Amino acid sequence: MAATPHISARWRIPLLAVTLTAVVVTGMIYVVTTSTRTYTVHLPLVNASMTARVEATEAHLALDELATGRYGKDTEAELWARLASAEWHLRAMRDGASGSSRDDGHAHDNDYEAGWNYIPLDDRELDTNLGLALRRLDTLRTNLATDLPDIIRSGLGPGANQAIEGQFHAYMISVDRMDERLHTMLADQFRATNRTQGMLIAGTTLLGLIAALLLFRFDTERERATQRARANDRQLINVVLNGIGEGVVAFDMRGQITTMNRAAQSYMCAEHPEDDRKFVTDLCMGPCGGGRLDPADLLSRIHAAGGPVGLEEVRIQCKHSEPRYLAVIVSPLRDETGALSGGVISIRDVTESKRMEQALLASEARHEQAQRIAGLGHWDWNITTGTLMWSNEIYSILGLDPVETAPDYELFTQMIHPDDRAMVQEAVRAAVEDGAPYHAEHRVVRPDGSVRTVLEQGEASVDRVTGLPVHMMGTTLDITERKELERKLEELAITDGLTGLFNRRHFDIRLDEEFRRAVTYYDLPVSLLMIDVDHFKQLNDTHGHQAGDAWLKALADLLRRSVRTVDLVARYGGEEIAVILPQTPGKQAMIMAERIRKGAERLRVEWNGTQVHTTVSIGLADPRELELPACEMLLEAADRALYQAKQTGRNQVVRAHSQQIPENRKKTNTRWISDPV
Repeated sequence: MAATPHISARWRIPLLAVTLTAVVVTGMIYVVTTSTRTYTVHLPLVNASMTARVEATEAHLALDELATGRYGKDTEAELWARLASAEWHLRAMRDGASGSSRDDGHAHDNDYEAGWNYIPLDDRELDTNLGLALRRLDTLRTNLATDLPDIIRSGLGPGANQAIEGQFHAYMISVDRMDERLHTMLADQFRATNRTQGMLIAGTTLLGLIAALLLFRFDTERERATQRARANDRQLINVVLNGIGEGVVAFDMRGQITTMNRAAQSYMCAEHPEDDRKFVTDLCMGPCGGGRLDPADLLSRIHAAGGPVGLEEVRIQCKHSEPRYLAVIVSPLRDETGALSGGVISIRDVTESKRMEQALLASEARHEQAQRIAGLGHWDWNITTGTLMWSNEIYSILGLDPVETAPDYELFTQMIHPDDRAMVQEAVRAAVEDGAPYHAEHRVVRPDGSVRTVLEQGEASVDRVTGLPVHMMGTTLDITERKELERKLEELAITDGLTGLFNRRHFDIRLDEEFRRAVTYYDLPVSLLMIDVDHFKQLNDTHGHQAGDAWLKALADLLRRSVRTVDLVARYGGEEIAVILPQTPGKQAMIMAERIRKGAERLRVEWNGTQVHTTVSIGLADPRELELPACEMLLEAADRALYQAKQTGRNQVVRAHSQQIPENRKKTNTRWISDPV
């Protein structure tokens, strides 16, 4: 028998250290390579796809403004500029381009675009959707070039031109499919990185076990404990793998579930009654007992969008299961005639993806190149000595010169916005003294006075002997542009462009919520005012549409000053404005309505040397007085009261009521109607 090679004891530890180091370095190089590909290839394409969608949306808004009689060369130029920008991003995704080399006659939207290279991906599905989006965008631009003069001259909105509107929607659908494919590929990239990290951890663990067996000769009990731990790990991995799968739920117009796959059954609330019928409201998509999906709201949203609608990220907080994060997409279901017959809910568990993303960010904090690409800086703080280290990206985020400024904790504390300073100091204290994870989103004030928003994450380590905190390290990410983009998107989604009031869509959602809260569940007072400008067409014909717009803006300012912070004022349509008055019965709402009517009667707007003025008519409805069972009936009652006010002289408030007329009704310009619904 051949003799077993003997390794001297003095060489065992160095050899083991070299082996472990080689495995770790090899794995880290692969992780950095795949992560770099994520940030240099996938994320720029995702950003370009989002920009192509936003630019088309801005172009659609510019077309709305041109088509409603407010023509301007700047607006028309913006329309073509937005479409050109969208085309540039799509072609850059297909052919590859550098953001800094863009030369299309338009300024870059932000530094993020100018600093990234777009590298095409070899993916057939992505190329197909990308080519389709380009063709549809080219068709849209060609038809716009032909039809835009007629649209501007006739004053009709894009909705009146079904071809143009359809081409906008077709383009958006193509971009959505392309964006969905990009996100799928990005998720695959994250999973590949996670698998490599898992392999690296498994390899290191195995080598450590072998080394421990050679150096310390574990006893039998320790070996059994290790085997049990491995068995538990394998069981946990099997549970996670078996839980991977996308749930699909189909429902009809009544909200009843018609089809549900096995993966979706885990999202059914355990309190659901045991019968054959299941409804969308039985899906537990939030805190237990609440956060249920409303089928009527889902159908309304997909009908308004004309296609799939992605819900905000859902976090399950149900006592029947562990907390999970879900990505939910609702798509329309149509019958053979093309009419909406229901919807399909796609549920994907993204809990592991979120965990992988957090782990990836933590590992990338040590690599300067990946930090520079991601705009992510890292810091290292020796609590014992007070020594602090900043990466170059930290200096860039703070607007400091690394040559002239040394890292200093007190300097950083002074740069934190005064309103956020106490919160950050408390987070640092909790991390150092209590061992809690350090997580703080706050603002910093640069030396030039500009304000940036950053997200900081970190963790403190303690001395094994003394148990005292000795070291803390973490990352700092500049999220200013992201926060600004989120703010703009939220504002565009709920705000009327002319008056600055809430739009019709937001009003419908809030009215439904307020009606259910006040009337259906808690029997609380609530009132609704419907306001219409008297002789608005005559005002436009006499002074011009711009004068009418100016008077509407002035009326909107008057309403904002007249209502409370809890009230909601929205432009319902044209010259009609709606006001929701929570916690307000009809009697108190009458006082508010009279104040608004009198304020509008005194309102004067200077326009081209002439004072423009008119009056308003107001319809008021209290659902508790009228015993209305549905939100739609409240709208109908207020609208009929408004119609009565218009028909009986204008410049007055008409209150929908079915009871006896109060004795003091003659003290104001108030009329009553019976049986408004």
